[in-house]
Amino acid sequence: MHAKSWAFGRILIPLVFIVAILLSTSAVQACMGDCSACSGCSTCIVSGGSVECSGCGGQQQLANPVVTPPTIVNFVTSRRVLITVQGYKSTKLQSTTSCVVALSPVDGVQKVNSVTNLFSASGKPLPVTFAGSVTPGLSLADIALEKGLTDNDKAWNGFVSNITGTVADNTPIHFVLDLTLKSGISQEQFLANLRDQGVFVTSSSTRDGIPDAGHQYFRRLASTDLIVVYPEEHTHGHHPAEN
Repeated sequence: MHAKSWAFGRILIPLVFIVAILLSTSAVQACMGDCSACSGCSTCIVSGGSVECSGCGGQQQLANPVVTPPTIVNFVTSRRVLITVQGYKSTKLQSTTSCVVALSPVDGVQKVNSVTNLFSASGKPLPVTFAGSVTPGLSLADIALEKGLTDNDKAWNGFVSNITGTVADNTPIHFVLDLTLKSGISQEQFLANLRDQGVFVTSSSTRDGIPDAGHQYFRRLASTDLIVVYPEEHTHGHHPAEN
């Protein structure tokens, strides 16, 4: 696959790699992730379209190839960006459970305004809302540094859930991150920074936002294909040509 420019500014950036790490001491999945092929294993790494599991009772397992959907970067305006992170599955969610999510610091991002959780089949919101929280941002940053997913100890942009209903186990879901960019940063520079620095993480947690040790699912946002939508595409209301 090669990068291709399309009418109205939509581009597809080729797959480099995706790495997701589920650090677990039991068969429990991260609060919202998709390393189910590694149930019962301590580590799951998704890279190059296949899943490699380790810590499976002393045996290493290579699961069937998987396809991770593209990450969509939607420039609503020059400074407002919606990032859709696809390909997740829920664990059984209910009012007694809690989750945290966080986005790593990315140069050029002024603020992560919100994180929304949606059913992939319908596009409707889950009975889950996320509120900004310092606690998961600090804790998940420390875990990411320990695992080599970042080279600094800057706090991440953390959010903690409020779950008001029930979601069945293994339900396809996705996240939408609403960002405000700093004044003066170009779209091209932001995309370069996102490719270099952007990591999104989900984890089960306590109600006050402390991540559940060993149940994190990290994903490098720009390691999947990126579909980039520019403001003029919204104006014209057309779909670009397909490959």
